[in-house]
Amino acid sequence: MKISFLTLFLCLTQLASAQYFVRKTDVVVQKQDGTALAFPWTSGMNNPQFSTADFDQNGTLDLFIFDRGGDKPIVLLNGGTPNQVDYTHAASYEKNLPADLHDWALLLDANCDGIADLFSATANNGLQFYTGYYQNSQLKFTASNTQLTFSSNDSTITVPVYDLPAIADINNDGDIDVLSFDDAGGYIQYYENQAVELALPCGVQKFQKLSHCWGGFFEPGITNILELDHCGGQQTPTADGRTRHPGSALLATDLDNDGDKEIILGDISFKNLVMATNTGTATLANMTALDAEFPSYNQPVDTYIFPATYLVDINNDGLKDMLVSPSARVQSEHYRCVWLYQNIGTPTIPNYQYVSDTFLVSQTIDVNRSAKPAFVDENNDGLLDIVVGNYGYGVDDNNLFVSQLALYRNVGTATQPAFRLISRNWGNVQSQFALPRVAISPTFGDLDGDNDPDMLLGDADGYIHYFKNTPNADGSANMVLFQEQYAGIDVFQQTSPQLVDVDKDGLLDLVIGHHNGTLQYFRNNGTATAPNFQVTNNFLGKVDVRQLGSPTGHSTPQLALWNDNTFRLVVGSESGRIYMYTDIENNLAPNSQFTPISNDLSNLDVGAFAKPALADLNNDGLVDVVVGTYNGGLLYYQQSDIADALPNVPKNANIRIYPNPTNGQLTIELNNNFAPNTQLLIYDICGKLVLSETLSSAQNTHTLTLGHLPSGVYMLHLRNNGLNLVQKVVVR
Repeated sequence: MKISFLTLFLCLTQLASAQYFVRKTDVVVQKQDGTALAFPWTSGMNNPQFSTADFDQNGTLDLFIFDRGGDKPIVLLNGGTPNQVDYTHAASYEKNLPADLHDWALLLDANCDGIADLFSATANNGLQFYTGYYQNSQLKFTASNTQLTFSSNDSTITVPVYDLPAIADINNDGDIDVLSFDDAGGYIQYYENQAVELALPCGVQKFQKLSHCWGGFFEPGITNILELDHCGGQQTPTADGRTRHPGSALLATDLDNDGDKEIILGDISFKNLVMATNTGTATLANMTALDAEFPSYNQPVDTYIFPATYLVDINNDGLKDMLVSPSARVQSEHYRCVWLYQNIGTPTIPNYQYVSDTFLVSQTIDVNRSAKPAFVDENNDGLLDIVVGNYGYGVDDNNLFVSQLALYRNVGTATQPAFRLISRNWGNVQSQFALPRVAISPTFGDLDGDNDPDMLLGDADGYIHYFKNTPNADGSANMVLFQEQYAGIDVFQQTSPQLVDVDKDGLLDLVIGHHNGTLQYFRNNGTATAPNFQVTNNFLGKVDVRQLGSPTGHSTPQLALWNDNTFRLVVGSESGRIYMYTDIENNLAPNSQFTPISNDLSNLDVGAFAKPALADLNNDGLVDVVVGTYNGGLLYYQQSDIADALPNVPKNANIRIYPNPTNGQLTIELNNNFAPNTQLLIYDICGKLVLSETLSSAQNTHTLTLGHLPSGVYMLHLRNNGLNLVQKVVVR
């Protein structure tokens, strides 16, 4: 497969026009009171999981967050100020996590080398282990096992992907054990690490299942009140009455300093935590008492729904605090989703006191779930503001989500944007609808010729709703519902509209994405004061962002004029990939096709259900991208030349790369400054990362096989010990 001359030309044009996008996390965002958010651009949180590791090798434990909602990692570096919450978002470290993490991921040192390792889910209800190591003072990971096994026949340790196991030193012998329900559920399986017993090196190479009923209790499923003394003291359950296990989150910890582990359990069908007290021993657990509303001595957990518990020292006081978050992806409360209980007790006898249910969430942009941003100059000051739709906030009395619009007003300058939250319920749009609407997605444009922006809202049912702007006395927008189910438009489900003059005739047209991953084009056949949108093309540009085998794609289109005054089309998708197309203007008729530039723009990796919005926010002549995420947050990207993304290019590096061009075999001769453990990155001509590996050999000469890459031009990047080299390579 060879890259076409047209694609090569377009990609070269893309590089020359600085169409490589680089993530920004330093753009200021303020709360309503004007105080700055600590880390606004994290992408939001829905179902966060918490553990700690020293990511920058400075001796201080940082915070690792893995969000089950979007399968996205967040790294917060800890400043280490005693008795204070002191975190800074460090997005660059997130790239060092394995790309295929899903469902759950926890960090802890399992091989006794003082470096955090990584445990995570596998697709077949197993447990994956990654070994942690440092490179250039950054924590990285390498896969050590396909999945962990037990017994001599290497049976898989079962951890259902909807569960969360307890990974801890259960029997206090110095190595890491595993507690988990199996698929059938009800009873906890105890997988004991045999490293100490078999005089093996510390690690996770040998496990034995020592109990089918650890703790001697049964979780019935229809209730989360545990049935104690259910195994008759034999630690082996009977099959009577065993039902399918729906999902549980486990934490094992010694709460009473008696040398054995209590269990804290959250269930998929309930909002509370149950704590079972262990009066047995470290080697033979026996649960004899329950706190069914833990912690009942303070404010019990009441998070909607499926709470999971994590213990970390969040404020640098030497005491592990308790964080609780929901594990149910769809049904959960996704804003009040991090409950902080500060430990005011001791390291051995904790006392958890409730502090907040929006801990960390309140320091980031988060509109609950499925953020859908759009730009508009809302207050007529010449600066573009951000209005963000969402799937909905919370769950009302009828068990329904209620969508709202959030307004982040630009309080910066023409060259340096900064945003302040004005309202989480801007325009109070729900009160204007006859029926509740969810998954509202805004777009703006002057539809009545009065020189101010009006609003169209798409929704989950496939409709468009028209709001006219009747400005307030101060010039700020006041959106009033003019027509529900506007113009009879119905695209079936998940409407994502954009008002844009597609054919450049001076009238705003409509491009609409929806659940099936394609685009529809509604041309405006009316006037500037009375639009008349008529469907012109049901398969615009032959764009289809569905992944192979998926019936849905959830396309979210954004057309923008580039600095050559031609359109580029950027489309978000259900998979999280962002697509880019060109050759728009001459291919609007049915059966015409846009030219694809990228099916994964700049390898942005934003997580599921990406919704981009495009604008030049700093007046540098380049389009910036703000992306709404499934986790309810926003990500900010600026255009940059690919060489800017690979900084500090040295001269006279005395490194040979040959033959170039190559037919598939490429030899790299490094000098002593680069070897060993040089990181190799290869980007295609469109800026997508196509190869990443570490040249770990102590030898200075390395041979790469590039025959799997399509013929074309690539950028090869070598970096080690602060040194960087970028070299163009041609593959024939």
